[in-house]
Amino acid sequence: MKVIRSVGLLLLFFVSAVAGGPGTTAARADDIATFDVVATGTCSSSPCGSQVSISGTFTVDLTTGDVSSGTMTMSDSADLAASSVSLPFNLQGPFLFDEFLFFRQPTGTGNVSYVELILPFSSFPGAYSGGPLCTAIVPGCGVISGAGIGPSDQSSSLLATTGGSGDTIVITSGSVTEAPEPSVALLLSGGLLGLVLIHLRRKRFIHYPPR
Repeated sequence: MKVIRSVGLLLLFFVSAVAGGPGTTAARADDIATFDVVATGTCSSSPCGSQVSISGTFTVDLTTGDVSSGTMTMSDSADLAASSVSLPFNLQGPFLFDEFLFFRQPTGTGNVSYVELILPFSSFPGAYSGGPLCTAIVPGCGVISGAGIGPSDQSSSLLATTGGSGDTIVITSGSVTEAPEPSVALLLSGGLLGLVLIHLRRKRFIHYPPR
């Protein structure tokens, strides 16, 4: 019974940590949200050897609509000098009736690798939980999402084709989904641990009749 009581107290602690106990002054956890991005694209200015895959995350305060951080990774073994290139968050702003998030190489000027995500609203809704990226097949978007491979990140074959210019990529499909909060994952882990302990406790005291 002591084990079960301890597990109950442990779960109560996790719930309190998630909801915020008495005297909590920190911002609500649901004001800050992290989103996963998955997208694919094709080269438009020079032919690519294969499709470009884009994935990553960004974190936004849904109260203010401000993005604080994020990283997008382009993967394309045929057209990149390395198998992938990671691009940190750089800039955010409105564009016509849409919102853009810009990720680019932190160093260099001119033609550098970048990812530009276009979202179908002018500012983040307070209840935003994900949705499509602006592409040619999404209605109501003023512009479409895109990317670019700078010369320093191009494979030798692509570099021979571009002649040292950047290669523009049109994102043909993409979506944004909300990532689960770490506190929720921690709570679920604590619950599973409690179930295991209860099962072991019960199994310990099961007496089987002699054969």
